[in-house]
Amino acid sequence: MRSGQLRHLVDIQEVTKVRDSSGGYTESWTRLRNAWCSISPIRGREFFENQSVSSDITHKVIMRAQVDVTPRDRIVHGDRVFHVEHVANVSERGIKLEILVRESV
Repeated sequence: MRSGQLRHLVDIQEVTKVRDSSGGYTESWTRLRNAWCSISPIRGREFFENQSVSSDITHKVIMRAQVDVTPRDRIVHGDRVFHVEHVANVSERGIKLEILVRESV
């Protein structure tokens, strides 16, 4: 994999539960690490949701397999947040991860 293709520096975050004062839990996102990757759109669609227009855009993220990413994580690039839907180890060689993500705007 050529490093020039990995031009987006992103943060990989995981959800953590923090106990609140009423005895329940509040979900919070914690930064695990940052990584270089490529982000490319696959498709986009707009739809009406609760009487307002929302966008649901799906992207493909490619990064080195040295980074552990699971469907419970999210990827943050600037002010954009991508929720991980699926992670595949390309050719099962431990070199490249192909991650399908969902960005809700």
